[in-house]
Amino acid sequence: MSRKIEFIGEIIKDNLNIESDEDVYFVVDGKCSLSGKINAINNSVEVWINGKNEIKFTGKCKKIIIRNVYGKSTVDLGEMISNEASIDRAEGNNVLILSVSENLRKVNLSGETILYLHNNPRIDNLSLLGKSRIEHLIRME
Repeated sequence: MSRKIEFIGEIIKDNLNIESDEDVYFVVDGKCSLSGKINAINNSVEVWINGKNEIKFTGKCKKIIIRNVYGKSTVDLGEMISNEASIDRAEGNNVLILSVSENLRKVNLSGETILYLHNNPRIDNLSLLGKSRIEHLIRME
């Protein structure tokens, strides 16, 4: 079982609250500004993003899977708690922010995409093309 959530077009939604006891498939296509909380504690959150978007979510899940980010988007999942993540494809001029505590299975970045990491996870499979890069952030508490 899974839960698919789609935002297509020009949409502004703040304070979204997504609670799920199944995998969440999150699709954004257009020019969206979305923020809120996703809780899929024992499940994965899969993300497909296309266009020029501003996305920021907090919450908790077992695994974050970024299948595709294409265009010029900012995807801030830096306050989303997850033990594991993967980025199958991020192409264009994107900014991705992740906080993965243990393992980053795959990172595939191209164009001018920047991945900011809060923690220092092990990266199993890395591909950086063009001017893409990874930078580490230090949390000030």
